[in-house]
Amino acid sequence: MPKFTWITIFLSIFITVVVTEVVINEYTLNQTGSLAANVSQTETNINNENDTSVADIAALTTTDEKIEKNSTTANDQIIPIIDQPSITETILTSAKIANAVIKEIEFNGQMFDFLKIDFPSQYIIQQNIFSGQSYIGLAYEIHFQSPLDAEEYYMELKNKSAALDFAKVNENNSFGEKSFYINNKNKENTVFLICKVGTVIYGFNYPHSSHAIFKSIVAYFK
Repeated sequence: MPKFTWITIFLSIFITVVVTEVVINEYTLNQTGSLAANVSQTETNINNENDTSVADIAALTTTDEKIEKNSTTANDQIIPIIDQPSITETILTSAKIANAVIKEIEFNGQMFDFLKIDFPSQYIIQQNIFSGQSYIGLAYEIHFQSPLDAEEYYMELKNKSAALDFAKVNENNSFGEKSFYINNKNKENTVFLICKVGTVIYGFNYPHSSHAIFKSIVAYFK
């Protein structure tokens, strides 16, 4: 075979190989770019989903916190215990008691001298109330941190009173939010009254003649 023919065949094969490599490289690059674009788009979508999930979780958490905060009702609201009496001479004057005078008495641990008070960490005060020199009655105050606490111990006092063998409980709620009388058969001329207003339980011990006065005092707080 002539030498020229061999050269022609060799060049044809060489050109074919080169063209094939170029085509293959170009195809590979296109496929790689397409794959990279798909991977990038997938990562972007995943990141967006994660961002959305985080945002959703944050929103739900915030909503839950708001719900929990708002779920605290007024009855369950915790407030500092007021370590001073609600009933003052100013209040008594507003209740139309002339020449109002208050004399504090050291609390001996019992209300009316027959109901033991063993509530922990509460502010308790006992006061005699006068109009000038005239005795009006005796007032107890037990202050609590929340209306629910006051409600709980109001019920406890009512149960303790009902268990007394010399007394009968008459709950008619005519004073404050809730109230009951303790009809003491040993002291029929004296009124024993317990009532609840907000975070305070009041106990009143007075002669029947002072009934309207104490009703006015309690009405001032309601």
